Amino acid sequence: MTLLLQDSCCPPAANTDAALRRLADEITVLVWVIDEHGVITQLNRQARVYFERPSQFSFSAWRRFIHPEDKPRVRAALASATAAREDYQIRYRLVRSDGSLRWMKGVGAPCFDAQGRYCGYAGTITDVSASHALREQLTRSEAEYRLLAENASDLITRHDAAGRYVYVAPACEHLLGYTQAELLGRNANELIHPQDVGAVRAEVEAQLAHGRHPAQIELRLRHRDGHYVWLATATRAMADPDTGALSGTVAVSRDISVEKAMREQLQVREERYRSLASLLSDCYWETDAQGRFTVMGPEASSWLGMDVGCLLGKTRLDLAADPADPGLQEYLRRFAQRQPFRDLCYGVRSQHDQEPYYMSIAGEPMVRDGSFVGYRGMSRNVTEQRRIEQRLQALSDENRNLIDNSLDMVCTLDAEGRFLRINPAGCRITGYAAQELLGQRWHQFVHPQDREHALRVDRNAFGDGHDELHDFEIRWGTKDGSEVCLAWSAKWVSAQQMLYVTARDITLRKQAEQRLRRLATSDMLTALPNRARLYEHTDHMLGLVPKDRDSLAVMFIDLDRFKEVNDSMGHEAGDLLLQQVARRLRLRLRPNDMVARLGGDEFVVVLPCDHGADSAAAVARKLLEQFDEPMLLGGQEVFVGASIGIALYPRDGQTKEALFQSADSAMYRAKSGTGGRGSGNYRFFTPEMHEQARARLTLESALRRALERRELELHYQPRLDVATLQVVGMEALLRWNHPQLGSVPPATFIPLAEDTGLINAMGAWVLRQACRQNQLWVQTLGRPLKVSVNLSPRQLHDPQLVADVQLALREAGMAPALLELELTESSLMQDPQAAALTLQRLKALGLELSVDDFGTGHSSLSYLWRFPVDVLKLDRTFLPRLTSSVECGQAGKLAPAIVHLAHTLNLRVVAEGVETREVFDFLRDAGCDEVQGYFFCKPVRPAEFERYLRSGMAAAPGAGS
Repeated sequence: MTLLLQDSCCPPAANTDAALRRLADEITVLVWVIDEHGVITQLNRQARVYFERPSQFSFSAWRRFIHPEDKPRVRAALASATAAREDYQIRYRLVRSDGSLRWMKGVGAPCFDAQGRYCGYAGTITDVSASHALREQLTRSEAEYRLLAENASDLITRHDAAGRYVYVAPACEHLLGYTQAELLGRNANELIHPQDVGAVRAEVEAQLAHGRHPAQIELRLRHRDGHYVWLATATRAMADPDTGALSGTVAVSRDISVEKAMREQLQVREERYRSLASLLSDCYWETDAQGRFTVMGPEASSWLGMDVGCLLGKTRLDLAADPADPGLQEYLRRFAQRQPFRDLCYGVRSQHDQEPYYMSIAGEPMVRDGSFVGYRGMSRNVTEQRRIEQRLQALSDENRNLIDNSLDMVCTLDAEGRFLRINPAGCRITGYAAQELLGQRWHQFVHPQDREHALRVDRNAFGDGHDELHDFEIRWGTKDGSEVCLAWSAKWVSAQQMLYVTARDITLRKQAEQRLRRLATSDMLTALPNRARLYEHTDHMLGLVPKDRDSLAVMFIDLDRFKEVNDSMGHEAGDLLLQQVARRLRLRLRPNDMVARLGGDEFVVVLPCDHGADSAAAVARKLLEQFDEPMLLGGQEVFVGASIGIALYPRDGQTKEALFQSADSAMYRAKSGTGGRGSGNYRFFTPEMHEQARARLTLESALRRALERRELELHYQPRLDVATLQVVGMEALLRWNHPQLGSVPPATFIPLAEDTGLINAMGAWVLRQACRQNQLWVQTLGRPLKVSVNLSPRQLHDPQLVADVQLALREAGMAPALLELELTESSLMQDPQAAALTLQRLKALGLELSVDDFGTGHSSLSYLWRFPVDVLKLDRTFLPRLTSSVECGQAGKLAPAIVHLAHTLNLRVVAEGVETREVFDFLRDAGCDEVQGYFFCKPVRPAEFERYLRSGMAAAPGAGS
């Protein structure tokens, strides 16, 4: 840095070649930028001090200093990279002026402007001589290591994580008889004696777990001729630096067969002495006058894990684990005063820094010729006893901590039930301090309503030889007057005359259980009993009421016009309506009567009837009267009605299932009697209602097979342009021809298909069939015709609808503009947001959308700007007096107004149900765009419809009627 600063103060070098020479000798990092013409435009500060301006630096001149052997490689690499406008990295040698070499690393990258045009290169040249030298040193080290391994007399091996040999030194051949090639790839466990495999595995696992240095272990490897060779092996486990997992091992093994045999002979010779020594539980010792051991029994070796010779010459202070140990300090005091001692205990260090060993010593001074020469005595190993004492103390401390820190109450009681001890959690749960509880009887704190029961349980639990109580739930009063629920468990210990108690605070759990019980048996919206609670109550009532007369009534209540409220005012208003109905029903019934909500807008009432049908009819009338008063929903008055079906027990059913089925059938009859308009009606069950229900099931079963049996077909009714009376399209209408039932009216099977969900599959079939047929007519007749297909509410909200339409158009090859989908106002208003998204996706396909039965719903005008509709269809019931003859008045003025409104919004108007000349003339004068009806042609099969088109009679009104 000093040199750099000095250089920067010097005037720029005048001689460019000399500057380049100095740069090549001295620079450590050179940062450069060249333009697209190869001219240097920028250099870093360290390089700029060598030149007056960056352009004086030249790569062609720089290359003169590159070692001749590296020049071709550098030139080729740079030419390739710059030609392709690519990054490059290259290492090469520079020749200094003194002839020495420097290793350099050149890095470059192309530069481009904001428009992507090439504008030059930028890069660095860095001195990497140091790192290159390190790599060469590493290469030499590896060669030296291999030389040592290849010529060592010890067996050096390396294994992968699975234990397979990946390197074997040549020593394997004279030690084990195998060549290197025979061992590479084999698993070492195949050669290790089965009894030694565990020791090797344990050593590797210990190194991985604790990171300790390798320990030498003795093991046997199988020689090629089958016998085993004893080896002393040091194994180093290698772990992955990122995961810590075993990545391999390196082992160095030495043949100890001769040494092993000699040790075994020595072991046999010493066996007698060891047997005798092992019979002694104490160890004899002597010290000199300075306290150094001069004699030590062999027992100490096994106690301390070290050879006796290591102990000789050392003092007790040298071997002590803690110099301040009280037992050791007492020994030193007695030794200094030449006093005998007995049963002094202190800790001694172990050989491998493990836990200390504890010795109990007794000794007396030795005097020879009147002079003190040392001590003699006996030592006893009390390590196990001391460790047991320590473990007991630790357990005691742990138990105390567990009790003091437990979240549960833990306490002890005497035989009279008085508190002897209580932990902090008990004080926290009850709110009392320990001093307020100790000496008091436990039942004083039990909730008064539970006290008698608690004492009875206590007597039963600990009488007649019983001594345990588990999970006894009981309420306690707290100091602040609140209550907690505790789950008690207790055990009586006769030897101590003491009761050990634990109590868990389960107040939150009990509160949650109560909430769950309410949720399980109550309707979330109305708080009325739900289906499960209704079934339970009905079974209970069937067991109480008389069976010899009609004594129990089950009423099914279904709201009329509830769906219209939901569709027009939203689900929130519908929920408020259900809540108000629930409150009114509850107020009209006796306390012991039950009203429950089954779901949707269906309610069930179960009540005893002392006078049979008369009582049930009176209650039904009273319940229907409540619907005469309007419901107030968000400041708006709404009138809804109800239909009630009644079943009596035991006349209409012996079980709750039978009663519910009968009441349900009666309710459907009541709804059909009222026309579903909410005028209010009730019906008692009659046996023929079951027949009607069975007929509906039969019809449903037949309808499910109608598609696969090809019983469904499409009829087509033409749509005519009012101005030209030319057929511009047709409406596809579904018909069902059953082999036994004959022609089933659409008004019968369409609602059934909607209720059962079959409408989706049927609707997809209608789409495909109508598109295929219309495309055939378009190709045959050579004129564009638009086909209109009705969508049910369930279809509109089916996620598969758009895909079904795309498939139908693709299979038929029909232009999307020739398809019109008809929807009803009520289906749009069930979920306006979802409907709007679906309609936008449909419009994106290029087809048209129309609203059928315009004017019959609750939101006839509001959705005209919300939904992307193209056509309004006026229903025949919208102008009821125009279906037969035209009359003046408000009805005659409303149709032209709607047509004008639609045209203002760029919508076409199609009138359906045109059956007379008068109606047609009226609609033509009103500006209606298209018409359809029996006045022109009734819905007909495809063949007849094609004849109608070809006959040229499409312009003659009444010809098809």
